[in-house]
Amino acid sequence: MAKSKQVESPKARTASFLVRFWREETANGESVLRGYLRNLRSGEEQYVTDPALLGEQILRYLRRELEQEDAAAETGKSARAG
Repeated sequence: MAKSKQVESPKARTASFLVRFWREETANGESVLRGYLRNLRSGEEQYVTDPALLGEQILRYLRRELEQEDAAAETGKSARAG
């Protein structure tokens, strides 16, 4: 029987977000869109006033998480080498 290659779990590299938007009225009666983006893994929230920038905010979360994973991997390599 052939050995199966160990595959990284998709959950380990998955990011899930909750996005909510609602309308609020300002003091002068204008209607504005408000919302927030929540990273479901970390619980971190960021409030959003422009839905067009939502993609950029998600990319910032993802880049930061990748940088943290890379730093943790480097730390682990250093610990094993030392």
